[in-house]
Amino acid sequence: MNLIMVFFLLVGLTNYLFLKVNYTSLTATAFLSFSIISLLLNKFKKTYLSFLIFTLNVNLSIFYINKYYPVESGAYLFYFPLIVSVVLLNNPSLRDRHSLLHFLVCIFFFTANLLLDFPTLQIQTLSAHQIKLLWYYNLIISALITGVLSYLLTRIIFKQNIEILLQNNDLQ
Repeated sequence: MNLIMVFFLLVGLTNYLFLKVNYTSLTATAFLSFSIISLLLNKFKKTYLSFLIFTLNVNLSIFYINKYYPVESGAYLFYFPLIVSVVLLNNPSLRDRHSLLHFLVCIFFFTANLLLDFPTLQIQTLSAHQIKLLWYYNLIISALITGVLSYLLTRIIFKQNIEILLQNNDLQ
């Protein structure tokens, strides 16, 4: 999941190429750094901490993007792949309180996104054409991420079903 986030953070840099506006490279670097930290933690078998940092990082980045760009740009579309990734990463072997914590973090940031406004953070120099380009861009990227994550989730469920069927056959 962190590799997917790193990839799409790098893809997000293409906004600069399309829109020809200043890109917040410091913020993107911070989000990229948290993804790398989460990857390293996962490598060292600190999976729960890695997943928690991943969840916070994704929520913070979506929150930031939603506050940086106007609502018409469709940055809120990235909540769909977020929910799929939380479902994907919440392995049934994890306890319910861990799953609940990650969903509560998502709900908190989603609610904060709806209730809080930071006009000084929002970019003001976008034309209507640029906002429309962003809408299509965000729609395509979020649909692509959701599709990839849904495919991964389907594969995991399929593999688990095959394992259960094999175990049932062994028991019979």
